[in-house]
Amino acid sequence: DYLLADSILRSGRVILPIYFDQILNNGPLEEILPHSIFTEGAQLGHVNVYLDDDGVYRSVRLIDHYQQHDWPHFSLAAYEVAHNAMAPLTEELAYIRFVNRGTDFKRYSFVDVITGEVDLAEFYQKKVFVGVTSTSIGDPLITSVSQNGMQMAAVDINANIYQMLNQQ
Repeated sequence: DYLLADSILRSGRVILPIYFDQILNNGPLEEILPHSIFTEGAQLGHVNVYLDDDGVYRSVRLIDHYQQHDWPHFSLAAYEVAHNAMAPLTEELAYIRFVNRGTDFKRYSFVDVITGEVDLAEFYQKKVFVGVTSTSIGDPLITSVSQNGMQMAAVDINANIYQMLNQQ
């Protein structure tokens, strides 16, 4: 944990997720933040999902509000870190224009990366989104581009939102 926290601090280009949740069934809604040793050098962005009435994820709150905080979406925070500038927003709610269906993104197994099977040069000058893609343990969602009931991993959705912002 301390090595990871130190790496995050030294990088200054890491975005970590936050979300709102009810910890207890009848308890109040709370901000769920990463442990403080990780947040010192990181940007934070929300990963809250608001599905339409039919259960499909079509739009994203680029800014989400909780009490006195305005949280950028995770992908918006990534855009701002990558461009070292605020994104030109006209709306806080945006329909997601999916660039691809998620499987088109270049993927690497975490195990292959940490065991040296993947040359780290692959990540040089790249924007890297880290997340779970296995449907058995991940957080897949039905999107407007889902076909035959196939769900898209949240990490792929976030990468699509980033690309949407990047392409304005």
